[in-house]
Amino acid sequence: SSGEHVQIAQVAVADRARLAATQAKARAERGKGNGSLEVAVNGGCRTGEIDPASLSFSTYMRTAVEGEFFQLTRDMSLARAFGADAIAGIPPCGQS
Repeated sequence: SSGEHVQIAQVAVADRARLAATQAKARAERGKGNGSLEVAVNGGCRTGEIDPASLSFSTYMRTAVEGEFFQLTRDMSLARAFGADAIAGIPPCGQS
């Protein structure tokens, strides 16, 4: 929609084996009921000013390389997810 931006994150090389193990566990448990997923974000930079009160994000996931993506979160508040202090501490790109 208007004003929407797509950001693609990459998993750090050091974390890929752990992610693969987590994905295998999720595939094995699929269909057995509800579960939860927690993601930590470290690093990053900003290309402009951030107004955490007006920004939201949605996340998507797929369980197979060629599978369809499904939505995990929809229009979640950036401030609610990360906290205003963490958002204020994101450095401008080139200073990170």
